Amino acid sequence: MAVLPRFFSLDNPIFEKYNYGIFQHLNGNHLWYLEALWKYSLCLIALLPIINSSLFSRITTKFFKLNGILQIAFALIPIAIIQLTVELYQVRYPLGFIFLCYGYLIGWNNDFWAKVKESRRILLACFLINYLLFVSFYSLVFMGDDPVLKDGLVGLAGMLSYSLQRLLGLLMILGFAHQYLNRKSNKLGYFSDAVYPYYIVHQSIIVVTGSLLSQFKLGPIFEPLMLFTITISGCFICYEIIRRTALLRTVFGLKQVKPFSTYLTKLGFTLATIIILPLAYQSLS
Repeated sequence: MAVLPRFFSLDNPIFEKYNYGIFQHLNGNHLWYLEALWKYSLCLIALLPIINSSLFSRITTKFFKLNGILQIAFALIPIAIIQLTVELYQVRYPLGFIFLCYGYLIGWNNDFWAKVKESRRILLACFLINYLLFVSFYSLVFMGDDPVLKDGLVGLAGMLSYSLQRLLGLLMILGFAHQYLNRKSNKLGYFSDAVYPYYIVHQSIIVVTGSLLSQFKLGPIFEPLMLFTITISGCFICYEIIRRTALLRTVFGLKQVKPFSTYLTKLGFTLATIIILPLAYQSLS
């Protein structure tokens, strides 16, 4: 309990080297992406006049008609540049923004979806081959003691393989999803809505459950199985509660089944604007 007074004292030197997240001394851990996604969206909105221009549209149309290998090569360039120039613990932020922009560009492009669907098996094979190559590089070079290999051409090839793996994995998933999940379904709708609630609550369940289970020393088989089962069950129960509660639906990013009254809606938008505008200015500046 002695740490609590220090926790709420924002200028306490005990936390001066602490890499906080959404607030001083308060780290969202894996929820960093929610904050980052909000910032990405603000940046994307600022870029919309360029992205939606006729010139940019003609360029992207020509790009999506290129050979698939050339498309991957061009798409890989910004990912590889970020991977090779940005510090490891910061690389997820620019990469996340790049993939968000890619998602915006491919969302309604029929040429892309037709091509990725047709190439899904080739993408799977390339993904598996590159995965084996990267795992070999990681084990033998990246974790090895030879700085010549790590900092030379072999190291560069390994990091490029890592960048390629991100892109191949994404394209492979999109190809198979477009083939087998591109249809209306109550089950798909149910689990689509469950993504945010599951994402938000699962780590808390894992941490609490793992801490409790570790006291019983159940071993390397039963403990992870119980942790997995309890986490999935806990996420399911939380989601069922969230989707049935109007206020919780809003907090967890779900659309309202029944809209709030006009007064409450206007009040909510006013309060959100008051809160968001200073944060948006701070993020973009």
